[in-house]
Amino acid sequence: MWRAKKLPLVLSFWAMYCIFAVLRAKFTHIPTDITLWAQISGGAFWLFSFFMITDPKTSPADTKGMIGFGVGLALVDAWLQLNTAVFSLIWALFLVSTVRGLMAMVRDQRVGALPAAVR
Repeated sequence: MWRAKKLPLVLSFWAMYCIFAVLRAKFTHIPTDITLWAQISGGAFWLFSFFMITDPKTSPADTKGMIGFGVGLALVDAWLQLNTAVFSLIWALFLVSTVRGLMAMVRDQRVGALPAAVR
């Protein structure tokens, strides 16, 4: 994590994932053992945390962007789990990455529309 310089992304995702799992347990009256411990003790969660969200080509480069990306992933995942989605981590990554890509396209179009002297 320190070599790829993606530690803020992973830590923000973990922190928010744990908070949302505890809140989900309180709202749905499901034990925290299931909403949190069973999820984070699985290999899929660790593979997702260390290899999928930290991909240098698809994750933000700056610290503020990494934190926002991690929080967004955890938030979308919590919403998907409340709606009983299967493979919610993968879907959350797909949705957040798609929105991030669309936002970058809109931003680039706006910058492209500016006169060269303003850019």
